[in-house]
Amino acid sequence: KEKEHEPERKRLGGQLMTFYEDKTQETKETIEEQEKEKTQIQNKIQESKEREDTSKQQYQKVLDEITESKTKIKIFDRQEDDYNDRFKENFRRNIVGEYEAGALEIAKEKYQNQYTEAKRNLTQHKKRKEELVEILHGCQRKLEDDRAEKLQLGFEEENQKKQHEEYDRQLKERRIIMRYIDEPEKEIWNLDRLIAAATRKVSEAERVKRILEQEENELQKEWKKLTSGKLLELPQEFEDSLKELDIHYVYGMDWLDKNSYSEKENLELVRKQPFLPYSLIISRQEIERFVKYNKKELYISFPIPIIAKEELEHAINKDSDSLVSFDGICFYMLFNEKLLNEKELQILINQKTAEINSKKEQIKTKTQEHEEYLKKREELKNQTVTLENYNDLQNREQELENKKQENEKAIEEHLKEQKTFNEEQQNMEVLIEQEKQQCSFMEEREKEFDRFCEDYVLYIEEIKKQELKEQEKRRLEDQIKL
Repeated sequence: KEKEHEPERKRLGGQLMTFYEDKTQETKETIEEQEKEKTQIQNKIQESKEREDTSKQQYQKVLDEITESKTKIKIFDRQEDDYNDRFKENFRRNIVGEYEAGALEIAKEKYQNQYTEAKRNLTQHKKRKEELVEILHGCQRKLEDDRAEKLQLGFEEENQKKQHEEYDRQLKERRIIMRYIDEPEKEIWNLDRLIAAATRKVSEAERVKRILEQEENELQKEWKKLTSGKLLELPQEFEDSLKELDIHYVYGMDWLDKNSYSEKENLELVRKQPFLPYSLIISRQEIERFVKYNKKELYISFPIPIIAKEELEHAINKDSDSLVSFDGICFYMLFNEKLLNEKELQILINQKTAEINSKKEQIKTKTQEHEEYLKKREELKNQTVTLENYNDLQNREQELENKKQENEKAIEEHLKEQKTFNEEQQNMEVLIEQEKQQCSFMEEREKEFDRFCEDYVLYIEEIKKQELKEQEKRRLEDQIKL
């Protein structure tokens, strides 16, 4: 029976096994499905968590970026204030934080125009400075020329002054000379007349001098006769003939002086022989020899008394009359008997010496006067001043004075001109330096303005970024809330 049921059991067992296997498979599949769903849910939870974390991270990042944008926007605030302070500007944004449309472009154009104008002014002023350098060089050359002319005029003035002094000296000398030559003041310019008058004075002084010299010569002869005993002056030719024939002779006066007779005896002898003091004393033998051997024709202008030595004591004239007569011929002979007295002779010699000295003084004075007139005449001849050249000098002095005044005026004007241009040059240098600084300032301002505009562009971008981040922030906040 059990065997009968075995197939059934196997069938049922098979069905159950299939059923359980199916159930097991189904359960297994259900578990797997649930595991899969679990995994999916876990994955979704993880994904959601991750999305949340990512959103939070993105949110935080957005917050950080918003903070960074705000910081950058605030930095531009400082940049704006710094630029306004540095360049004395007043850039202000409107309520939405932006500059009015075109404001920066207008400012840039204004800067460019100002910089262009400043550079043009600088260029013009530099050119003017160069012109002033040339102008001042010209002024300096003019002043140098003026000063050279002034120096030359000074030389001319000195020469004219010397010429004037020379003319005045000549005129002063001429007036003195005119007093010497007895010419009136009105003839001061008549040089020919003055020279002629001086020549007359020279001639007159020379004439008087010759007369005095002749008188002095006569006095010398008389003195010589007194001191030498030679009252007789022999013609030279006659004296030479005596020497040639070796004839010894003695002058009568010399014989009287040297003989051994007393003064009284000599006086008595002279009275007996009136010709004795004026004669030659020669021995009789020598007289005959002279007559015999003298072959020369000796012509004389006066008779020469000759007394034979042997006949000295023979009386010729016993009278003491001053007229001595020989065969109807009378001779005036008055001998100065004082010549025979030594003391009286010395007195006569002294008197004659005094007369000679006096005459010499007169000659000396007249010689000096003659030389002085000669000198004055030569001075007149050497003088160059005439009425014509004196007036010409005065005219040239006046012309020179006018030139000096013109020169002084030119120097004053050129100095004033130089001072004006110097002041302009100094002012120009100050102005150029200021304009250089201004151009540097404007150039720096333009560069800084370009950076300022770049910063403004970045600032605008930051504002736009901030708006986008704010939108992103709101989106992330909504997303996180979900």
